[in-house]
Amino acid sequence: EKYPHFLASKHKIVSTNYNAVKKHMEEKLFAQRYNGSLEYTYGKYCIIEPKTTEDILREAQQMHNCVASYIDRIVEGRTHVVLMRERANLEDSLVTVEVKEGHIKQAYQSCNTIITSEQREFLKKYAKNKDLILDNV
Repeated sequence: EKYPHFLASKHKIVSTNYNAVKKHMEEKLFAQRYNGSLEYTYGKYCIIEPKTTEDILREAQQMHNCVASYIDRIVEGRTHVVLMRERANLEDSLVTVEVKEGHIKQAYQSCNTIITSEQREFLKKYAKNKDLILDNV
């Protein structure tokens, strides 16, 4: 026999173990990308940093956006995603924000809806406080 009958089951076991190790390493690298330096509070809003990839997945589900596809870029250090919330309601997503190379590149509400003028004013204060450039969001 060129391939033993248990090859498929052995492959599944090895793949499962590999994916578990990969997920663990991904979480470890993800956690290293955030240290609290991007968090900010002013008035009724705040910016929080996601702690795990699960936070990003939850954001994508609540906001009906593609931010989950950014996980690899976050792990690789190519971008950051921060979460804008109302201080009175930290659990509910409000605005998903991408920070990349010293710029706020994107900021959208649910279903990629444009942010309000009040939210934009908060992001202006945030950008100034964190020495970021607010692109046309």
